Amino acid sequence: MWLYLAALVGLYYLLCWYRERQVVSDLRDKYVFITGCDSGFGNLLARQLDLRGLRVLAACLTEKGAEQLRDQTSDRLETVILDVTKTESISAATEWVKERVGDGGTAQIPVCASLLLLSMKELSYFGVKVAVIEPGFFNTGVTNSEKISGAMQEAWDQASPEIKEIYGEKFLASGE
Repeated sequence: MWLYLAALVGLYYLLCWYRERQVVSDLRDKYVFITGCDSGFGNLLARQLDLRGLRVLAACLTEKGAEQLRDQTSDRLETVILDVTKTESISAATEWVKERVGDGGTAQIPVCASLLLLSMKELSYFGVKVAVIEPGFFNTGVTNSEKISGAMQEAWDQASPEIKEIYGEKFLASGE
């Protein structure tokens, strides 16, 4: 009985190991656009999809982050600098994606608004589907409570006396 159980468990782990190491074939013409690739979830997803053979268009906030990502991946992965808080940066990234995939491709709301229409109107004819717009909450540097508290303290320190009076001293405590 124990021998059969051990064999089943061993086969399960062997199958999991094999599946993780497979590279998806025939995806040289497929593209995945990912934002936030300097670190965290976006960086991990970009590296994993590149490893599996997909062509990754990785948007990074900094050139340093883009360079580090390129150093860790294959030539299939291409990077673009994207600041999702700046309209001109979003427009430039949208054009960059268009140049690579023809007339389209595909997370902050302005990025999605710019690229989602592109993917729904022009890409549906090519069988491209948008699978994930916002993956949800993940424990990354963006969600680090120490960084959030520090940013709130910095904003409070730079606020005018009028703003501090409006919000009151309890403002900082509410963010902890």
